[in-house]
Amino acid sequence: MDPIGKLFGSGQRAKFLRLFLFNPEEVFDREHAARRVRTTPAVASRELQALTRMGITKRRMVPASALNGRGGRRAARKRGWTLNARFPYVEELREFLLATLPVGDEDVVRELRRHGRLRLVVLSGFFLREWDTRLDLLVVGERLREGGIAQAVHVLEGRLGRELKFAALESDDYRYRVNIQDRLVRDVFDYPHRVIYDRMEV
Repeated sequence: MDPIGKLFGSGQRAKFLRLFLFNPEEVFDREHAARRVRTTPAVASRELQALTRMGITKRRMVPASALNGRGGRRAARKRGWTLNARFPYVEELREFLLATLPVGDEDVVRELRRHGRLRLVVLSGFFLREWDTRLDLLVVGERLREGGIAQAVHVLEGRLGRELKFAALESDDYRYRVNIQDRLVRDVFDYPHRVIYDRMEV
């Protein structure tokens, strides 16, 4: 179990806290919240109610189309949950959860290397506490399986509680982009980033 989950008395509790604290502007219905943290709707209901009782989240009735998920065609409005920005310890709790992420560099590499020959993995954006960058994760390799990389990222998202913006490039494509000073690559290396796997001598 995630050790921070033990601290909160529930591994699921920590996941839901990350979901809302790392996505403060978003509204989630029960089903989509459950998918994002990779649990069941029944568990999601229990945790959402508990967080609402504590004042960390609040209920909102919003148009179904505004929900971070699928509101359904029949429902014009649906109940969702969002972070209560007035909770007195929002910033302190967010900083604590950022400092105790359940995903280390080795976890990222381990998930990705199953889906091709890795050459370079760079973390930026969310991993460096930069919330509005173009990418959170850059993966470079050979014979990368696009679907597999996407699935690996999805696994990481479930543990982190936040969707990740990522790009997966074949080595030749990456070198070409570097040579022409492509904006996608520059947006990673011109801003805070961390190289966690390097077989290209970056």
